[in-house]
Amino acid sequence: MSDNKFKLSKPLLTHSGELSELTLTEPTARLFVANGSPFTVINKINPDGSQTISVDYDDAKMVKFLAGMIEPKVDDLIINNVRGVDYIKLRERVVGQLLELAGTNPSQPSAA
Repeated sequence: MSDNKFKLSKPLLTHSGELSELTLTEPTARLFVANGSPFTVINKINPDGSQTISVDYDDAKMVKFLAGMIEPKVDDLIINNVRGVDYIKLRERVVGQLLELAGTNPSQPSAA
């Protein structure tokens, strides 16, 4: 997975100055071990056989998880200051990246 750029709707003030763009790197196992899983994927099979996937977020864990994925490094206290709309998009981006790596059905092993 290549680095994933995320443009903030409002610059984030950090100790090193303002950031208007973040790079989300591929998460490591260490992030899961240190912070726990920041979300749960709920895979439901409907009566018609179709599949519905929903996500239950643990935002306290997600903020710490994001802090470990973002380049340049930004601590979780700073991430708490991003606009709400940016935070929602960031957490969706994290889940999207992980599901992409896991394959189309996250409850089944990946062929990769």
